Amino acid sequence: MCEVALNVEGAAIEKRMGRSFLPSLRGAFSLGTLAGAGLGAVAELLDVPVPVHLGVLAVVVLVTSVSVVALLPPATGREAGRTRRRSGTSGGLTIWRDTRIVLLGLIALGMAFAEGSANDWLPLGIVDGYGVGSATGAAVYVVFVAAMTSGRLLGGRVVDRYGRSATVHWSAALAVAGVLIVILAGNLVLAALGCALWGVGVALGFPLAMSAAADSGADAARRVSAVSTLGYMAFLVGPPLLGLLGEQFGLLQAFYVVLAGAVLAGLVASAAGETREREESPLAEERIGSR
Repeated sequence: MCEVALNVEGAAIEKRMGRSFLPSLRGAFSLGTLAGAGLGAVAELLDVPVPVHLGVLAVVVLVTSVSVVALLPPATGREAGRTRRRSGTSGGLTIWRDTRIVLLGLIALGMAFAEGSANDWLPLGIVDGYGVGSATGAAVYVVFVAAMTSGRLLGGRVVDRYGRSATVHWSAALAVAGVLIVILAGNLVLAALGCALWGVGVALGFPLAMSAAADSGADAARRVSAVSTLGYMAFLVGPPLLGLLGEQFGLLQAFYVVLAGAVLAGLVASAAGETREREESPLAEERIGSR
């Protein structure tokens, strides 16, 4: 629930700024994932019991979340709700009659599946497929997360220069190449390189789908919520699906399904193209005037 709200609020901020911002915001999420992956690798190396590891982190997450939420501006996330109540607009399933929302949902679904699959299964896939220890598998996963984090923190400039559609298209291509290398490499160093390409490839797809949803029509909050919800289905369905396939065929072979998700996102990348609404945002007009 918190992450959907973050997507809605971040997309609203980005729309007003008139430039790519949501990838950087999602980059903060990836920084947390990177820190968690690093701690996990160290905990595995030091044989820290899982209950101790997760128990300490639970306290840290609780204290941090409550402290930060208390610092948010009072009106955060409320304007869209007030606007919808004044206009009498309701949610329901009508949002899915918009073809663009469906296509953006497929981009989010494919990229979230590729990202979530790595989060859940990549370390084990490296351990099982390459015959290495758990600490090494966790370390290779850190390579993936570091690449994804870098892609999100630095990707805004790429999006502003080349546009969302082209960025999603090439991101999907990088993800496909990375997954293939991990499956077929047979060498741990090459597999680590594949993990880096995989991480860079999935870095921007999901946040750019959120951005496109925000400026694709009225009631941006509902559109972003719809697209992100479809994307999060991948996190729900992906882990058990890959687990079942991995049990039958091996985890590396199960990653071919991940590759299919990235291909799907690339095929419908044109749906993420810019619209006039983003170009006419207030802060974008201010920047143009200052020039």
